[in-house]
Amino acid sequence: MITRGHHTCRKDGGTDFVLKNAPFLAIHSPDGNALQPARLQFLGQGYYFWDNNIEMAMLWGKHHYNNDYFIIESKISITEKNCFDLVGNREHMILLTELITWLKSRGHDKSNWEISKCIEFLKQTGMFKFKCIRAVDHLPPKEYIQEAYAFVENNKHFTVLNPKIAICMLKMHGLPLQTKKLVYES
Repeated sequence: MITRGHHTCRKDGGTDFVLKNAPFLAIHSPDGNALQPARLQFLGQGYYFWDNNIEMAMLWGKHHYNNDYFIIESKISITEKNCFDLVGNREHMILLTELITWLKSRGHDKSNWEISKCIEFLKQTGMFKFKCIRAVDHLPPKEYIQEAYAFVENNKHFTVLNPKIAICMLKMHGLPLQTKKLVYES
């Protein structure tokens, strides 16, 4: 599958610098100190994109970059071999659930194995061979309304046709990016 990834970033350095160097690394450092506060990333350290969702990229820029940002769009090639897909691959979802359960049962020193902790642990052990991770965030900001669509009338079951899907590329080298262009400037 090829999708459009929207990467929101600061304007620091100007258009040429951003086009040359984007995407930018989102550092995951859970152990903060007086000089450097903790920085937590949902899917661990990596290069983040919104999966074909420029509206979410704009909201991210508004809130995280004081409405002074660029949005870079890249075509991203996602395959079963390169992406740990927590959106569309049920086997990956089951695997992560089983892994978290296993880690907890082994008495590791962390009582909560959030997804970011689990992924960082897997990366450190060398067990994680994927280049990217894809996941849905089910808590929308107030300005970003995820309209629910009923499957049938008079039934509480629904689906969301505009979910907040994040893609986290784990390393710059070998990213499955096919293109890169500036698509929005605040």
